[in-house]
Amino acid sequence: MTKNIVMFFIGCSITALSYGQKIISYKLKAGANYSKYSSSKLQSVKSDFLVFDYVLGGYFGGGVSVPLSNKVELSSGLLLSFWGTKVDINYSNQNIFDSNDNNFREDVNGSVLGETSILIPFFIEYNIWHKLSLGFGPQVNYLLSTKDDNDGDTNEGPIVFIDEEPFGVDLIIQSSYDLSSKIEIEGGYYFGLNHRDGIKASVFQLGLAYKL
Repeated sequence: MTKNIVMFFIGCSITALSYGQKIISYKLKAGANYSKYSSSKLQSVKSDFLVFDYVLGGYFGGGVSVPLSNKVELSSGLLLSFWGTKVDINYSNQNIFDSNDNNFREDVNGSVLGETSILIPFFIEYNIWHKLSLGFGPQVNYLLSTKDDNDGDTNEGPIVFIDEEPFGVDLIIQSSYDLSSKIEIEGGYYFGLNHRDGIKASVFQLGLAYKL
């Protein structure tokens, strides 16, 4: 089902951008992410066992826009995004380990789970003021790889999410402001509409776009 949704949005992007190919504009983008996860796998587990928190990351790539009217644009793009979450794992709160057992696990604090993803946003932008625009729409993300900063240490590594489903769909809310005729500052927020392998993302973005 998720793959069908992904292909639908990609098809819409290609159709819309092909329609406006003579007036299409291009941008280079880069900026920072501030993100964390939530997990459906842990809904039945005590909330104080695993605690997610925000971590800094980054993104870069390109964007395209097609004007539909004097105030409305259809935008898409392709971004490489580095994001993830901090996690605290409080094994001691579960009272299931024997402290005299050699396999006893100590609590993990501030470990970082990270991922690298390809993002394909597809949204409508509306010019609400002279230089300020507001947009919203769906975004397809495809997971390329994951990383645990405790990789290799099985006694300390946090819960590993198996990458059974690399596709995800998000909802984006974004604003942009023209600093000059060539440079925009962009700020936005997106969150997962579906659980991909048991996790959802909550991501804030802030960056710059250079109009080609």
